[in-house]
Amino acid sequence: MAAPKADPAPVVLVVDDEPMLLRLMERALTEAGYCVQGASSGLRALELVGSLPYPPDLLVTDLRMDRLNG
Repeated sequence: MAAPKADPAPVVLVVDDEPMLLRLMERALTEAGYCVQGASSGLRALELVGSLPYPPDLLVTDLRMDRLNG
């Protein structure tokens, strides 16, 4: 008999236009067991969300970014 499948890790979308902060958040959340998708702009985040099979479980975003704020 096969073992039951574990629930997949929650998906977190992190959006920040500062590369160092984006990498820091991605690393911290990944190490905490989350499946992390990172975007360097609001527009890129919208593209990413459109390509995911399901909406992310959580959004962590910078409030002040060029062109499209958090």
